[in-house]
Amino acid sequence: ITVRAMGFPAALGILNGAFYLGGFALMQWNTRHNGVVLSSVFMKLGLLVPMVVSIFLFGEMPAALQWLGFALAVGAIIMINWKSGGSGASSGLSLILLLLAGGSADCMSKVFEELGPPAMANQFLFFTFFFAFVLCRDLMLRKGQRIAKSEIIYGCLIGLPNFYSSKFILLALERLDAVIVYPSFSVGTLLVVTLT
Repeated sequence: ITVRAMGFPAALGILNGAFYLGGFALMQWNTRHNGVVLSSVFMKLGLLVPMVVSIFLFGEMPAALQWLGFALAVGAIIMINWKSGGSGASSGLSLILLLLAGGSADCMSKVFEELGPPAMANQFLFFTFFFAFVLCRDLMLRKGQRIAKSEIIYGCLIGLPNFYSSKFILLALERLDAVIVYPSFSVGTLLVVTLT
């Protein structure tokens, strides 16, 4: 693997790392201000971003049955997360930013699958998570915080599933259209969380 060949996976991974950390920070902020229900709905509706990119940038036009499945997936996301008696006053801009950051992080996998060298998928994921870690560490240092052992353990407990979900999304995108992968991923995630 040459340094030149590493350029695209590195650049895309660094951008993706910024989206990952931004998405987590926005989710934390929105959960405090808008409640977990509304924040979860907008985070999962971020699947609209890779869907729009797949349709308009990569020409993946869904068939009628896929449009129906997509609509059902979005409806399922809203119904699974919706509870009566909403939580807190909503801040529209922060929720839209949450949708865009989460969706953009998911979208980078599709961009890499279309434009990146398949043999360098692991390098793309390495740069994604390494840069997110560097940004997070820098934010903590600026706030004068130190990394405790418990935070390292929780970081691994969150990071490993995130790494493998990103890896499996890349593998799925090699074989299936984004219109199938992203709604399945979002609804599947919600089902696992609900069952747990």
